[in-house]
Amino acid sequence: MNDQLRKSCRLFQGIDTSIFTQLLNDAQAFEKTYKEGSYLYTYGDELNHIGIVLDGVVQIIKRDYLGNITILGHFSTYDLFGESFAFSSQKLQVDIYAEQDCHILWLPIKQLLALPQKSDEYQIILKNLMMILSNKNLYLTRRIDVISQRSTKEKLLTYLYQQKQLQQQNIITIPLNRQQLADYLCVDRSALSYVLSQMKKEGILDYQKNQFHLLQY
Repeated sequence: MNDQLRKSCRLFQGIDTSIFTQLLNDAQAFEKTYKEGSYLYTYGDELNHIGIVLDGVVQIIKRDYLGNITILGHFSTYDLFGESFAFSSQKLQVDIYAEQDCHILWLPIKQLLALPQKSDEYQIILKNLMMILSNKNLYLTRRIDVISQRSTKEKLLTYLYQQKQLQQQNIITIPLNRQQLADYLCVDRSALSYVLSQMKKEGILDYQKNQFHLLQY
C-alpha cells in the first residue's frame, strides 16, 4: 500500500521509496475507517489533520439553516482533503462526510510541520502542498463560475463544459449522481431533471446516468 500511496498521492510525489515509511512514522500518520453515511468531522469541530483517502469517497458539505446541502468537495482514492481547514485556527464551518465506506490516512499538522525543515523530503512536501492548494483555488474559481450563472441550464452547461475541457473527451463521466449534481449546482433536483430532459429533446446534449455528451459545444 505504501508504495502505491507514494506514487499516487500528489502530496508524496518525488519522495524516495527508501525514506517514505520512515516519513509517515515521523509524521505520526495513522489510519481510520468510517462507515457510509457517517461523519468524519462536523460543523464546529477543530480539524488538526490532513486527510488522504485510501479507499472510498469523502465529501465536504455545507448545510444552510433550511437543511439544504451544498457539496463543496468530492474526494476519492489518494485525494487529499482538509488541508485548508487544518492550517487555519478557525473551527469547521462545514461537515466532512463519508459518501461511501472509506479508509482514511490522517497526517497530524503539528507533526508534519515538525519534520526537519532543511531536509529534502520537507521541501518536496511543501512544494507539493503549495501546488495542491493552487489547484484547489482554481477549482473554487471554476465552482464560482458555475454557481454565478443565473439559470439551471446555464449552471449545468458551464459545469459540463468545464468537465469536457478537463477530461478532454467528447463523452464525459462525472463523479456525481443526480441529487449530488443538483446540490453542487445549488439547484432543485426536479428543476435539474426537467432541464436535462428539455436539453436532450433540443439536441443540446445526450446522457446516460452520469455520462454526458455535449452535442453543440
